[in-house]
Amino acid sequence: MAYSFSVCFLFDRARAALRAVAASPEIAIIGGGLVGRLIGWQLARSGRRVALYERGDAAGSQAAAWVAAGMLAPLAEAALSEALIAELGMESLELWPTILAQLPEPVFFQRHGTLVIWHTADRTQAQLFEQGMRAHLSSDLQQHGIIKLQGAAMQATEPALGARFAQALLLPHEGQLDNRQVLTALAAGLAQHQAELHWGTTIDDRALPSAGL
Repeated sequence: MAYSFSVCFLFDRARAALRAVAASPEIAIIGGGLVGRLIGWQLARSGRRVALYERGDAAGSQAAAWVAAGMLAPLAEAALSEALIAELGMESLELWPTILAQLPEPVFFQRHGTLVIWHTADRTQAQLFEQGMRAHLSSDLQQHGIIKLQGAAMQATEPALGARFAQALLLPHEGQLDNRQVLTALAAGLAQHQAELHWGTTIDDRALPSAGL
């Protein structure tokens, strides 16, 4: 009888351990800003059990993406970044419409381009900006991604500015999204796919969440 009791006890412990393993997330993500939410959402959509921990709120008001302008401007940023960053940025631009279409809430998105303007007194800085940008872009992006505007072309592109600025650079492939809307939509997407969401939770490096990864 003692032997049978011991075996049953061990089986019960084993079943409890298996239930705990099955219930625990496969992947724990610490940090629920834009990147954390986007990765978690993609993993949850693929069927993974995901837990996301964020010390801020579900709106993302403490995330860097909350205060960003939502500009999708890899070409303009190429003036101060490496060529690889610009290339990855352009690839990401092509992915955003598909990502946003799969989210459960609408997010404002447009690709009407970026208009870079400057006052006459700043023309030297404008030249340096253009040189830096071209130095980090492929020949194709230089040819089709940067358009110089002057006079009538400037007036036609942006009538409100044409009378005040004589010239500009148009980067027609760039765009913008509503950064706060995308944070909210990703939170909704995570909930939709049954991710464990721990808002307002600070994680100590010495006591990491239980998860497979």
